[in-house]
Amino acid sequence: DMRNAIKLREDVMDIILKETGKKVTVNDIVLLATSRALIKHPFVNSSLSEDNIILHEYVNLAFAVGMEDGLLTPVIKDAHEKSLSEIVVATKDLQERALNRKLSPDELQGSTFTVSNLGMYGITYFNPIINQPNTAILGVNAIADKLVKIGEEVTTIPVMNLSLTLDHRVIDGVIGAKFLQELKYLLENPLSMLI
Repeated sequence: DMRNAIKLREDVMDIILKETGKKVTVNDIVLLATSRALIKHPFVNSSLSEDNIILHEYVNLAFAVGMEDGLLTPVIKDAHEKSLSEIVVATKDLQERALNRKLSPDELQGSTFTVSNLGMYGITYFNPIINQPNTAILGVNAIADKLVKIGEEVTTIPVMNLSLTLDHRVIDGVIGAKFLQELKYLLENPLSMLI
């Protein structure tokens, strides 16, 4: 249920634009929520090196940027320590430089988790491929209106599907489900991330 995330975006849009010169998007809120959820779920924020599992105590969050001839995954270093405004600035800077092919090799390495968003293409469900050596990747889909019954009233609410691809050598379904449950809570209660 993305009602509160959309409302948060509307509420902070002018403030962040004035502070940073950048527009906040729903994807920025998803990236913030993902970084917060990953800190609580270290196996989802891990890497596999040969036969060793490395649990990271930080979140270096990669996000996919579509190019004419493929994609790049720039990395927001220490995303778990960043505010929403800092996520907005980092995302817009990395995305712009990725599209202009101005990223340094360091800005494309060291991720602990990746987010791939196809929502802007109207995709409502897809299975992203894990960006090695990460052990999981999140697929973010389009927000679409869904009919729901609230009490005795039938109405529509904006809903977004998320898909999580896991490396089952490290993460089982229960761990993945708990991570998604935390992420869902944060997106439905986004003010909790600002405290």
